[in-house]
This record gives sequence, structure tokens and C-alpha cells, in this order.
Amino acid sequence: MLNMKQAAELVLVLAEKKGLKDVDVVVERSEALDVEIQEGKVEKVEQSTSLGFGVRVLDGGRTGLASTERLSSESIQHAFENA
Repeated sequence: MLNMKQAAELVLVLAEKKGLKDVDVVVERSEALDVEIQEGKVEKVEQSTSLGFGVRVLDGGRTGLASTERLSSESIQHAFENA
């Protein structure tokens, strides 16, 4: 799995190979911690992390968008091609 910076850099490399100059990349990570307390006792603790990756490509007046929740090279390349 790529880190956030590597994912963004991969899109820039792919865009350069295709001769595209107008590309936007958004990589987002969020974390949540939910704690349920009843009558002063902790009943449940849940922790979650989510990742999101989006790419927008402008090519010849056309705009393409795609996203994925995986930061693998394959998923990033697939999203880029779909955009």
C-alpha cells in the first residue's frame, strides 16, 4: 500500500506520461473513535480509519473524475485511467 504522498506522486507521473498538464489529486485520511458509556461504564469502544483518493483530469476541454478507497498502485492507476 502506498502512503498519501506516494499516491499523489504516482498520479503526477501517470499524467506526465500522457502529456496531461491539468490534474487535481485529493488524498484524505480520517480517524474516528466511538466510545459508548452506560451507567458510568464503558460498554463499547470502536476505532476506525478511512482513506479516500480522488483524481480530476482536464483534457481537451473535457473533465474526468474518479475515486478509490484503496491506496495501492493498481487502484490508483485504475482511478486515473477511469478519470
